[in-house]
Amino acid sequence: MPLNRLATLPLALVVWSLLVASSGLAAPVSLLRAIYTVPTPPTAVAVTSVTAVGVQLTNTGDEAWTASGANPVNLTYHWYDAAGTTFVVWDGVRTPLGADVAPQGQRAVNANVTAPSTPGTYTLRFALVKEGVAWFAPSEPRTITVQPATYTATYAVTNAPASVPAAGTVQVAVALTNTGNQTWNVSGANLVNLTYHWYDAAGTTAVVWDGVRTPLGADVAPQAQRTVTANVVAPSAPGTYVLKLALVKEGVRWFAPSVPMTVNALAAYVAQITAPALPVFVAGGTSVSRRVAGQRGVDLVPGAVGA
Repeated sequence: MPLNRLATLPLALVVWSLLVASSGLAAPVSLLRAIYTVPTPPTAVAVTSVTAVGVQLTNTGDEAWTASGANPVNLTYHWYDAAGTTFVVWDGVRTPLGADVAPQGQRAVNANVTAPSTPGTYTLRFALVKEGVAWFAPSEPRTITVQPATYTATYAVTNAPASVPAAGTVQVAVALTNTGNQTWNVSGANLVNLTYHWYDAAGTTAVVWDGVRTPLGADVAPQAQRTVTANVVAPSAPGTYVLKLALVKEGVRWFAPSVPMTVNALAAYVAQITAPALPVFVAGGTSVSRRVAGQRGVDLVPGAVGA
């Protein structure tokens, strides 16, 4: 109420008006407050990895949290430095609540937390935000180690080839296990593919380094396994070679390869002709007929013998 109007009112009414303006009788202010309970907080994550962290939220304010419509309430997080004083990431990835939460209500949410891109020690705090209106007070700090990215794998080959036609293609089934801390992505930038290297017989000199790529077909999370059939093209020159399967994150790095496999690359047309013993003496002008192994007009595959 303007002061010039108050001057015309009785003293008792002036005092009452001032008390109303400064007391709980005035329009109440909504409170946005929460308790964050993290039953199993992570202690270490990999750089740029996305980790699902379970958070139990309790609405301790007097305003319902709306999960949709204008100004929804979402769960997110802040990353700070090791001391917990300097922001590294303020606007974390949003995780929807999935349903409205009334005052004194609770809601369990799996927050998707993306780690910083640089290894080190950081402080993580969860925070609710009423989009476009206000941030809630954050959770208690959590100290988390962000580890360097590792790209490692095990290769279990079920049908290692002993031989293959030179320049021919052989299919090799291999069970791949992701023993690193990064998901192998099959879409987007820097895909992870399965390929191979060919070495000489001693296994020391690379004959073919960039083999044909075989897509994985689906993302492979850390500790997960995926069986893939690799299309392997043999060297064009006949001989003995060493084959190693290898994963590659395109444009980033090669994985350590599989154990070596010795493979013979066979010439395209190879046959062994076997005949009975020839006579010791043959008169001049005399013809001798002998049956040899093999059949005229029949294709022989490498290693086969005709009769």
